[in-house]
Amino acid sequence: MLGLSLLPIMIIIIAGCTDQQSTPPPVTPEETAVVAMEFTESDDGKTVTMPSGTEFRVSLKGNPTTGYSWNATLSEGLELLDSNFTTDEHPAGMVGVGGAFFWDVRAIEKGTQEFSAIYMRPWEPVTGEEDIFSMMYIVE
Repeated sequence: MLGLSLLPIMIIIIAGCTDQQSTPPPVTPEETAVVAMEFTESDDGKTVTMPSGTEFRVSLKGNPTTGYSWNATLSEGLELLDSNFTTDEHPAGMVGVGGAFFWDVRAIEKGTQEFSAIYMRPWEPVTGEEDIFSMMYIVE
């Protein structure tokens, strides 16, 4: 009889000694977006050397409320990981706020790679007066 009364206590003790693994909380994109380098308008025309696998961000100012946006082109040796637009800080309710377009990129192929972008309204023809951005990446 004493053996049966100790059974529930033994089960609790044994259960408490097991290695229970909890499920980790989901990871948000902000937590995974780790870039080794960031390039902006001031880097236009530059050439940078980096090892294969390097992740970097290109961030260019703009204001999509005007109809303008950056149209980016990446050479085949660059992999687009993410792209988006972030609004500059502004008072609540304020509209027409500019910010930055960004592209998170990974260098995946050795050789000379290029990231270029043109700032224009997509429905208008190219006139040659548009803002452009271009960088070369030598991937080793």
